[in-house]
Amino acid sequence: MHWSPSLDSGQAEGLVDGTELESADALSGSTRAHLEARKKVRFDHVGERVSARLPAPAEAELLDVPDGVPVLSVLVVACDASGQALQVSDVLLPADRQELEDAYRLH
Repeated sequence: MHWSPSLDSGQAEGLVDGTELESADALSGSTRAHLEARKKVRFDHVGERVSARLPAPAEAELLDVPDGVPVLSVLVVACDASGQALQVSDVLLPADRQELEDAYRLH
């Protein structure tokens, strides 16, 4: 069985202006590194929310999820030190095929 997660991602208004993110071509590095170098922003912290729900019919078809199987919605918001959101990603994953692991610094 082959599947791809459903992904929506975007940057703060005006942040991609004048960068290679305006192009359809692939970047040579990460989006974060590119924006930090070109726009002189600094990504400071990330907030993440994971929730489970039943998929809409179109989502179930896209992800090849059988009836009754939930999906995980992973919303990730990357911010600068002031709390201004710089990048938002919303990923939808079949819950029966995922294992999520987090690691956090305590100091």
